Amino acid sequence: MAGASAERQETGVVNAIKDAVKKNQGKPITVVAGKVTIKSVTNAEKFTGRQAGGSEPYTDVVIETTSKTVNCSLKGESAPSLAGGGLKGLELAVPGIAARFMKNALAELKKKIAPGDKVPDVFGKIQDADKLKIVVGNRAMGGPIDYMYIGKMDVEHKFDSKTGILTMTNGALIPAKDYARDHELYFRLS
Repeated sequence: MAGASAERQETGVVNAIKDAVKKNQGKPITVVAGKVTIKSVTNAEKFTGRQAGGSEPYTDVVIETTSKTVNCSLKGESAPSLAGGGLKGLELAVPGIAARFMKNALAELKKKIAPGDKVPDVFGKIQDADKLKIVVGNRAMGGPIDYMYIGKMDVEHKFDSKTGILTMTNGALIPAKDYARDHELYFRLS
């Protein structure tokens, strides 16, 4: 279900941009999503290809402008998972991070539970030094990304043909570096 939902969100963003450019007679538009504005947008496409490990890439949508391409990772509104491709992607961003977490989790669990006990969920906070590597990503994991788009799976938008501004009304673009700085990241073992 998560895959189909994500596809719906990706398709919604791509179609909103393509339709707005078409309505603007092929001329560049401005995309506004939350506090972010991207000017001179000419197209959007779903990212194609895989990450180096063969899993899903971190970039979901590529927004093209007259001067550059902008990579975006699209997420739902609650507890977004990061590092496309799961554990493989995470290891491409910060090699050895999962093994360190598992080793520390096992050591803590051995102190707290006895044989036969139900194993509780285990969380581990990602250190600040690794957050930017994980959120922005790298080429091997299908990134790096410039923005995270966080919003509802059914993308809502409005286009003003007089100004050429497409506003995403139920989602926001957040610079990846800002997201890394402003959010705590956690491993979850359940």
